[in-house]
Amino acid sequence: MDFGVNVSFEGGLAIHQKDHFQGLLGGEGYAAVPKAHWGELYFEADEVAAIEQRLKEAGAPFVHPLREQPWGQRVLRCYDPDGHVVEIGETMEAVVERMFRQGASAEAICQKTAMPSSFVDGVLATLK
Repeated sequence: MDFGVNVSFEGGLAIHQKDHFQGLLGGEGYAAVPKAHWGELYFEADEVAAIEQRLKEAGAPFVHPLREQPWGQRVLRCYDPDGHVVEIGETMEAVVERMFRQGASAEAICQKTAMPSSFVDGVLATLK
């Protein structure tokens, strides 16, 4: 549900505009700290390179551009307008597909990603 100053999602997540949330916290005595790196919102998408390009074109400030994590997932991190960290990463299905298309075996993908073989095999079965 979109209420303008806040949006509620299935599963109990809600996002508030900073000034609205500040009022709910009790006003200026409970200031939200900009660019606090102790938490982040995390989203997954299949086409993270295209999202990175759109964010660059929009002038979004990046914590870091698209890079590969040790388990093979490509992610980027940027700041939202209030200075909070937002991470956007490939779905693990997209990671498995990319690694397979680059020549990795199912066993090598399991090893790199720490995903169970049932998951990797399931993803690979959809590609055939």
